[in-house]
Amino acid sequence: TSLPLVRSGDRVVRGQPIALIGMTGVVTGPHTHWEMKLAGRIVDPLTF
Repeated sequence: TSLPLVRSGDRVVRGQPIALIGMTGVVTGPHTHWEMKLAGRIVDPLTF
């Protein structure tokens, strides 16, 4: 299960939780997949 805490287009700050995650299916632990886009292009979030 998962619960998004922000929506597309929301501004977030470093350290701000963006979602709550759980375990579903066949997984070894809770995890999430996400991407960050700037002007429609995928960017490396570590540069921010």
